[in-house]
Amino acid sequence: MDAVSQAGLRYVGGIGMKKARKLNYIHFVITYNFVLLIPMIIVFCSVFIMEGRQQVQKIETMLRSYGEREEEYWHQQMSVVNFYNTECRYDKRYNSYYAEKPPGYFLDIETDLKQKEENFPFVENIYLYQPDRERVLSSGGLYEADYFFQSICMMERDFPEEQEAICARKAVGKRQQEKMVLICPLRTWGKSGENEVQYLLFTITRARLKEQFGISEFPESGVTRIIHDGVVLYELGKPAAGLEEEKDYLTYTRDLDSGFRVIQMIPKDVVYKNMEPFLKGYGIWFGCSVVTGFGLALYFSRRRYRSFQWLMENNEELEEERNRLRAEKCLYELLRQDIQEGDELWKSCLENGIYVNRRYKFFVIVPQDSERNQEICEFFNKQMSGSSITTAYPLALFEEARVYLICSDETRIELEQKRDRCSKMGADIGIGELCMDISRIRQSYREASRALRSLDKTGKGYPEVEMNAFREAVELGDTLRADVLLEGLFDTIKEVKETAAVCILWDMLRMAELDPELLFEEEKDGLVKSADRWKERIREALSCRKEQERPQQAEAAGGYRKKNIVDVLTYIHEHYLEDNFSVKYMASEFETSVSNLSHFFKKNQGMSISQYVENIKMERARELLEESDRKVSEIAQLLRYGSSTVFIEVFKKQTGMTPGAYREQIRKQDF
Repeated sequence: MDAVSQAGLRYVGGIGMKKARKLNYIHFVITYNFVLLIPMIIVFCSVFIMEGRQQVQKIETMLRSYGEREEEYWHQQMSVVNFYNTECRYDKRYNSYYAEKPPGYFLDIETDLKQKEENFPFVENIYLYQPDRERVLSSGGLYEADYFFQSICMMERDFPEEQEAICARKAVGKRQQEKMVLICPLRTWGKSGENEVQYLLFTITRARLKEQFGISEFPESGVTRIIHDGVVLYELGKPAAGLEEEKDYLTYTRDLDSGFRVIQMIPKDVVYKNMEPFLKGYGIWFGCSVVTGFGLALYFSRRRYRSFQWLMENNEELEEERNRLRAEKCLYELLRQDIQEGDELWKSCLENGIYVNRRYKFFVIVPQDSERNQEICEFFNKQMSGSSITTAYPLALFEEARVYLICSDETRIELEQKRDRCSKMGADIGIGELCMDISRIRQSYREASRALRSLDKTGKGYPEVEMNAFREAVELGDTLRADVLLEGLFDTIKEVKETAAVCILWDMLRMAELDPELLFEEEKDGLVKSADRWKERIREALSCRKEQERPQQAEAAGGYRKKNIVDVLTYIHEHYLEDNFSVKYMASEFETSVSNLSHFFKKNQGMSISQYVENIKMERARELLEESDRKVSEIAQLLRYGSSTVFIEVFKKQTGMTPGAYREQIRKQDF
């Protein structure tokens, strides 16, 4: 596939990615604004609760003030009632002894009652009820008891004879007017000297009670009740339909003189209705704040979104990198130690996505020293990854070659056909044995290595690729990789000529910081026979070197290892546009060498630092071309290119088109 086709595919994929970024951006802005709104909502709810409490306290204070006034007023009226009762009790005009002296007797009582009514505006009328004579005397004349209690003041006559204190009844007067009647027992003496019981009846109209006990601030919704001995004598207002008194009303109760009680109830929704002016003003302020905050967040959150998006993408990349490193470690362990079905290594491989439980497993090594071999690598990947039951796992063992572990559930014939097609393409490929037994997986790798060495046409016998990889692993302190390469190199020593074997072992001893002269001083039994002994000495030397380097790495030279790759990437993204940015400057910031930092970065990211910086520059260039009207020369200067010509060439190499053409296509797509 040529560069233009690849650029076209990247462009088509970029369109979909752009739409996805817009959706992610909208989602981020909504979430970002929602987080900002939380404090405002908390403040709003707090103010709402405080205002509600203030309204309740205001009503309580108002009712408390009304209650004190009503208690004082009721106390005054009851004092007058008690005074009249006492006065009449000792007044001879109310004594039955004078009953035989009409009409002056009736006229005296009528005049006295009339005078008392004029001096006592709280009551409507005052009556004297004489149960023994079945008559009622009033300021307006004399009534038969039956007529009076059935027409004038309709009420029950079950007055208790032993009553001493004031009691009350609910009555209905003419025109069905409700009244409250205060009943005061009046005990006098008769001709025989025995006590006689008479009753003073004080009638109080509903209008007068409303005037004194009604809630003027809530005339329609408030409820007032006057109760005596558990009987409701007066009720102003009715509870609204659908409301429960215990849950939906604020209730205030006060005890009055002579056993009377006043209950006043106000609906809770009235409290919130009184808050409407405040809520409207506060709601307008809150709405304006939300709209303004949302607009400002839209304006300022783009940069935050880019940081957020970069962190999310980087987290995904780190997660993928972590999984890749775990899988790579399992592949190294497969080449270092024996594996059996069901053991720890077997389970670890399955957990990290290496399906060693499939039927066939084998290794393939493909050198990348020519364009032909690179084409074969791509063809090989398609062949081995085109089926869901076949997977190729790459292993970065060599810099100049690719190592693959193939795990498949295809038939042996299908796998051999694919393998033969790769072999017939004319490239040097080492292919191991197809093994069903997982314990023979190391043997498959050895056969692949042996098959690749057998194709060496130079005749040198010196494994240059393996030696370069071993040197790099030793320098980086990659123990697993170095150990695997060590095994392979000693397999090579056993197969090549004595001269080549000595050269290989000589270089390995120098890399392990052992004295190569020992090779000639101690060698007596032949190099092949003593190969295992030299292998153990080199392995021990590498292990000691690792232990010696560990404290130094913790203090200085390896200081960057205390930081993870995220720190390095963050530093690059924050400083890559600075004039003094360079790999050398980065190495000094992380207190390590340029080579160590470069190897560390390439091992983690799969590319060099310069390639990574070039990629983020191109990504930034595409954003500027899509979202701004800057000139190409300005973008080139902003991204620290020497000239716009260099920028155009790099951009065209990356995308297959010039910056101007890219911007034009993006705008057409948006339109």
